[in-house]
Amino acid sequence: MDGEVIRELSAEQRKLIDELSRAAFEAAEVADPSAALREDVTGTLQAAIADPDVAARLGRLAKAERWSGFGDFGVSAAVSAVGRGAQRKADRGLADEPGDREPAGGQPATAREALAAAQRAQSEADVALSERYTELTSARWRHHEARKGLDKAERELAAAEDAHDKAKQASRDAAELVKAAKAQLERARR
Repeated sequence: MDGEVIRELSAEQRKLIDELSRAAFEAAEVADPSAALREDVTGTLQAAIADPDVAARLGRLAKAERWSGFGDFGVSAAVSAVGRGAQRKADRGLADEPGDREPAGGQPATAREALAAAQRAQSEADVALSERYTELTSARWRHHEARKGLDKAERELAAAEDAHDKAKQASRDAAELVKAAKAQLERARR
């Protein structure tokens, strides 16, 4: 629980994630990734560090992952080695069996249950946040693509209007030539 050590480790973690992200973009031949893509990759790598389930699914993820919070950080003080099974059951909403309950640093079972409930709520909120972020990123991409499509359509419209104006003028010029030729023909007949 040393603040200085935590700061050093956090800085080292950020550095490693930056290096991994850079290597991933190089391997994928993405020279200039967008900010959203960069954020997706770094967020997923951070989630993989914090959550072994995410780490196990790297390379097979359907969407970017996010992690906020400390995961199991600090839980070891409230749950013993045998109590870890009880914590997993609590995380899944299952009741402890009588043999699972152990004194955990003098904390009553209700405090452990409250911690488990709070962790479940945080996990659900993190999942919802990740889903909303994915939706936001997708909406931004669709907006960008729609904007590009609109820009292209506006250029095509301007070109079509210009071509139409030129064709209209050519038609007027041709009509004037016809009119002049008819007048000349009438004079020649007299």
